Amino acid sequence: MVNIYNIKNFADKLRDLRLENNLTQEEVAALALISKKTLSRIENGTVIPKIETLEVLSDVYKTDLIKLYLESRYINFELFSSILANIDILIEKRFFDELISEKNNLERLGSHVETGFLKIRIDQYILFIDSILAMEEDDTSRAKLLTTKALKLTKENFDVNNYRDFSFSTLELRLLMILGKVYYLEDNYKSYREILYFCFSSVDPRDKFFISTCINLGNVYKRDANYEKALEVFNLGLEAALKNNYLAELDLLFFAKGSCEYKLGISTYKDSFSKALDFCTITGKDQTKILIAEKIKKYFS
Repeated sequence: MVNIYNIKNFADKLRDLRLENNLTQEEVAALALISKKTLSRIENGTVIPKIETLEVLSDVYKTDLIKLYLESRYINFELFSSILANIDILIEKRFFDELISEKNNLERLGSHVETGFLKIRIDQYILFIDSILAMEEDDTSRAKLLTTKALKLTKENFDVNNYRDFSFSTLELRLLMILGKVYYLEDNYKSYREILYFCFSSVDPRDKFFISTCINLGNVYKRDANYEKALEVFNLGLEAALKNNYLAELDLLFFAKGSCEYKLGISTYKDSFSKALDFCTITGKDQTKILIAEKIKKYFS
């Protein structure tokens, strides 16, 4: 069921993507800092590209080429994708028992894959889930160990001091964010802030993870009483969420926006609070609505 790889299919898609962007091979090679010969061989289907090459080309084309690579390579990619999509939903809703079930599904899928990038990706997602569960259990030492192990699967020389030397996929940035939260819980706010800003600066605003970075970074600025900067970041998150129809975090973003507006004396804070409650209703987050409503009351007491 696995290890079916269609390099020609991937090569054709990559070439079509370059043409859609109205770029020549010379232009792409210059932007990605690779040789034209390498790009030509990839587009001709004569070589399997390195993951590092796909990452830099992803930046040029503004497209996740690793995902495109997997779609072309493995006939079970649809199953893999559906598991990953459900994992994100379960994390958002904090359904950790069901998250463990999806982890088991990944392990079963991985048992049929001996080598290759899909195997690495599956193992990395399993470690990602385990690190989230460790954080939920307040086991920060284990979470730190798991996230570092996961990142070393694709960045062999990674350690907590050299992360700025690498470019990261979205999953790797999410792992790095967990590492940052470990620092926060250890009262190492400087390292947390630095990792958080790195993630915010590195992720594509079209990516759903960008919303999480905005919420976390905005809250850091709020903690520092820098409400103007916090409001700026929350507005960036709102703009991205509304543009890309990411509804799940709009309640938190509008509440955060309203709290900053209140502190800055901006009259629209009531409207922002109202929208926060409305989006709780729209997304069925009844418990969150109760919690936000209680927080809003403090602004009028």
